[in-house]
Formats: sequence, structure tokens, C-alpha cells
Amino acid sequence: MIAICGLAAVVDGTGRRPPWPVHRQVDDGWMARYRGWVYGAGFGFQLGLGVVTIVTTAAVPAAWLLALLTASPVAGAAVGLAFGLSRGLPVLATAGVDTPPRLWSFQRRFQAGEAAARWATVASLGAVAAAGALALAVRT
Repeated sequence: MIAICGLAAVVDGTGRRPPWPVHRQVDDGWMARYRGWVYGAGFGFQLGLGVVTIVTTAAVPAAWLLALLTASPVAGAAVGLAFGLSRGLPVLATAGVDTPPRLWSFQRRFQAGEAAARWATVASLGAVAAAGALALAVRT
């Protein structure tokens, strides 16, 4: 856990995308072919998996590895839930975006916060690594 989070923090701290074999977007052609709820469910499922679209942070594979390494369905689900909530919270910020001008305004503000979000991710990964090191030190 310590090494995974530490490595992910280092990768994210560089500001470059982690090397990942999948580099695709969710198919926006679905909007014209399927009902809204089908598109929404497919879009949410693909984004929720985190690894079948463009991966912009090493925290995604780190969360998958941490969930797997818990060797417990309950603990793994807790890791996934915590990670999913942290990834999904920014979507709530779009609740009031209902016109193109509001979308452009939101997009400018969202992009302006990119560096702060990256460093918050690095700090979170570092905090998890530090908590793991502390737990290991207390245990021995």
C-alpha cells in the first residue's frame, strides 16, 4: 500500500499522464442512438470503471490495486466507494449548468483549478502512504 500510493504520488506529481494502454473516450454517438437513461448508464459505467477511458491520474490504477490487495470484498468495496465518491463529487458542481454560456463559464473555472486538483491528489496519495507507514510502524 505504501509503495503503490507513493509511486502514484510521484507519477501524478510530474503532471504527466500515467502510461496506460487504453486511450479512448466514451462513445458520444450513443447520445443520438439510445435513450437518455441508456446513454447515462453506459457513460457512468465506463467512467466508473476508471480504466476503460482516458486515465489522467495514477490514482486510478492505484485504487484498483489497493482494493485488490485488501483481499476482502468488504474492504475492497470500501476502497472503491471512497475513490468513486471522490471522483464523482466534481460532477455535482455541474448541477446548475443548464445553458451553453454557463457551461463555458464552468469549463473555464474547472480548467483553472487543474493544478490545485492535481496537487490535492498527490497530497491525498501521500497521506494514504503515510497512514500506511504509521500503521505498519505501530503494528511492529
